Amino acid sequence: MCMHLKERYYLQVPCYKRDLLADMEIRLAKEKSEQGIDNAMYLRQYGYKISYDAFCEQKFRPDYYFIYLNEKVKDAPNILKLPEGDYLCFRERILEEAWNPQRIISYFQGKAKPELMLAMEYEDNLDNYAHANYEIQILLEKTRK
Repeated sequence: MCMHLKERYYLQVPCYKRDLLADMEIRLAKEKSEQGIDNAMYLRQYGYKISYDAFCEQKFRPDYYFIYLNEKVKDAPNILKLPEGDYLCFRERILEEAWNPQRIISYFQGKAKPELMLAMEYEDNLDNYAHANYEIQILLEKTRK
């Protein structure tokens, strides 16, 4: 489904090859405190910036781990912005072995490779994260201002 999403703000940390989720969470908490923005209003949703190429190879290797902010924080240089625009959005169990990205590969065949791809864990399975749904958001077109 194609959705128009407004500009959003977030704080991110890099993901490393052998990271556990706890490692990323600790780095993100440290970044939050080092930015002096502990009083910022964070949303509960965490997400990952992921590579389109790895996604198409059925590999979940996130480049960045992030948390959304409720609003832009003044004088915080490491608060980044996701552009307003049209996003292709869908939910998939992308950590399951049987998951097949062919539908997305077909969608982008003959088109430019997406530059921004996000994956947010959709909390429908708290017992086994490997079977959790992820909401995937792929930027199709930025809104020109």
